Amino acid sequence: MASCSTDASLVGISGDTTGIPLMKSLVVPLTLTSAGLLLSDEQVKRDLRRFVQDDIGFLNTTVDDYLQHLPVLVIAAYDLSYNRPIGTVGHQAKYMMISTGLSLGLTYLLKEVTGVSRPQGGPRSFPSGHTTYAFTVATVQYQILKERGFLWSSTGYIPAIATGILRVLRDKHWVPDVLVGAGIGILVPNLLARTGLGRSTVRRDGPGYQIGILPTGLTVMVTF
Repeated sequence: MASCSTDASLVGISGDTTGIPLMKSLVVPLTLTSAGLLLSDEQVKRDLRRFVQDDIGFLNTTVDDYLQHLPVLVIAAYDLSYNRPIGTVGHQAKYMMISTGLSLGLTYLLKEVTGVSRPQGGPRSFPSGHTTYAFTVATVQYQILKERGFLWSSTGYIPAIATGILRVLRDKHWVPDVLVGAGIGILVPNLLARTGLGRSTVRRDGPGYQIGILPTGLTVMVTF
């Protein structure tokens, strides 16, 4: 009777995420969210906007519309470079879709409930959807690749931070919109990771299978 042990590199999330103390996974998102709420006073928001306008200047660019997607490309590049099994990639995709769905669902619910106007007068400013999405996919990248080194796991936060900054520099959002969006984007994937979502369905104690692509062709491995 054959047996197998599924190591962390063959699952959608690296390492034993469920063992991380809850408060450790909440510190950063709750800090960002709290800072955003503290800065939500109308006069404070306008003072911050005036500072950006007078001392930095607003930008005319759309690069943030594209930067937000870079972590997804990094995960895909890793999977292609290291020949991830198809089953593992599928569970990564499920983790990504559920994380972004919940994060953006919460964000757009808050947009409707709060009814905060944008700096230039448009509707639904709080929180920033771009920033929520950017930090969600960056956190998914981190959770999936955190045992593969800094370049693979944490670089997604660079375009995420840049996206948030550019939303303010483009005068699309107030500073609190971006801070709370970042908090939501980090919080949701971290909480989902604690449930084991994204892990492979290959069982440690019973039958299972893996599908992989090798240079010699498609390979299916069945374990008992």
